[in-house]
Amino acid sequence: MLWSFCSSKGGVGTSVVAAAFAGELARASGDQVVLVDFCGAQPDMCGLAAADAPGVVDWLLSSSDVGVDALENLLIEVAPGLLMLPRGSQPLPRTAGQIDPNRIGMLIGALVAMEAVADVGVVDLDPLSPTVLLVAGSQRSVTVVRSCYLGLRELGRLPVVADLLVEVVEAGRSLRTLDIEAVAGVPVHAKLRVDPAIARSVDAGRILERPPRALRRLAQDLRSTHAEMLEPVGIGR
Repeated sequence: MLWSFCSSKGGVGTSVVAAAFAGELARASGDQVVLVDFCGAQPDMCGLAAADAPGVVDWLLSSSDVGVDALENLLIEVAPGLLMLPRGSQPLPRTAGQIDPNRIGMLIGALVAMEAVADVGVVDLDPLSPTVLLVAGSQRSVTVVRSCYLGLRELGRLPVVADLLVEVVEAGRSLRTLDIEAVAGVPVHAKLRVDPAIARSVDAGRILERPPRALRRLAQDLRSTHAEMLEPVGIGR
């Protein structure tokens, strides 16, 4: 199963929420979870040494004869039950045509067969861009948003609609949850208040080792929707 975490504007906390969710999923489910980093921030947040080793973007840009089996060689263990598929040595291309769509389809197929959490980052406005294709191909997408005018303006222009919205709440903002929901067209599923403890955890590279209480509660809330999706549907339900 593939979850994607994305945003309409950088700096809202998408990578933090994605990492916390992946860590909670690995702790609670007992299954092996793969955190896919398309943004490049995850190694630092998870306390890994920076490296220019090949990663998922390098695989996407490689020739067609490099199959999905090669992805296994790129995985890094970051915590019990949690592997990371790092971004690699170059950024994810932002416009259509820079990556073969068939390669993106192959990657999505491989991730769907796993228990995967993708940190996609900012979604581009081009409906055929790699970021849009990755979000559209996931089985459940989460958009992280702050009550920021610039972020909401871009949110309303996105070519993909989130399954779930996570609102990062900042004191002093004039825009409300209702404003976010009106722009997005879907209700806010969960809220996370800006907390210095989260920033300290990120700066120390301990977001997986010791997630702050509020962040872990959010991850647990999202995990409950994951469990609901996996419940078998019987007669009469």
